[in-house]
Amino acid sequence: MKQPLCILLMLTFLSCSQKGKEPFTDFIKEWEGKEIVFPDNMAFIRYATDSMDYSMDSTYKVLTYVDTTGCSSCKLRLDEWIGLIKQTDTVVPGKLSFVFVFQPELRDELPALLETTGFELPVAIDVENRFQHLNNMPQGDILLQTFLLDPQNKVVMIGNPVYSARIWPLFIKKALGKTVQADKTKNTIVELDSTSAYLDNVTVGETHTVYFNLRNVGKVPLSIISLSTNCRCTKAFPEKQVVLPDDSVKIRVEYTPSHKGMFRESVRVICNTEKNPVLRIKGVVK
Repeated sequence: MKQPLCILLMLTFLSCSQKGKEPFTDFIKEWEGKEIVFPDNMAFIRYATDSMDYSMDSTYKVLTYVDTTGCSSCKLRLDEWIGLIKQTDTVVPGKLSFVFVFQPELRDELPALLETTGFELPVAIDVENRFQHLNNMPQGDILLQTFLLDPQNKVVMIGNPVYSARIWPLFIKKALGKTVQADKTKNTIVELDSTSAYLDNVTVGETHTVYFNLRNVGKVPLSIISLSTNCRCTKAFPEKQVVLPDDSVKIRVEYTPSHKGMFRESVRVICNTEKNPVLRIKGVVK
């Protein structure tokens, strides 16, 4: 498959984007084969506090640029990135680097965001917007801000794999030149007593708790890699990370609303099942 078709293929998966066909065509022309320039002495930090060196010597890189548009914790889905990175390190260790570049205006909220999710990978703050000035990164659409870069840092694919499960296998295939099949023998099956809950008497500023019960009915242990919420107002905690066959685990979901009105929140359980279970809570904040 030629490079232009690779990029076009990635864009066909971005159905959530509000861009029309003509802007997509222009976007392809602009970014096809574009070289991403990293500033000299780019500083990487962990938990947004400690400066450190971070190697980007792998053959291919996955670059995600994060601007100030919208709710950072909602759109980033760092919990899902954690699961994806762990899976990649298991299947193709050392073959891919993950580079997250944040606009400097996000510096103040980064510590809480990274620590809350347990995101340990070093990230870069675009000090003085040097990275943005060198590359004129796309703004406002998280679906168009993740890139697969080749060894020369040229864009070969575009698309956000935490928003579409179909994107990541294509990233891996392009980077390795072959298809990597998941080891389904390590997957298990779960059953849930319920996948949704309605919360009564919800008030602003108070934390409301609900529990979901998952049972491992497969033949191998269930490994809960992470729990991904769609908003920072929702937090989720597993009773344990590893669940043996025929055993169960409770997942505690806490919701702390900041404003009145109807709400619908979700928690994705990133684990070794063919499809990740999704837990949902809804109600009305009075």
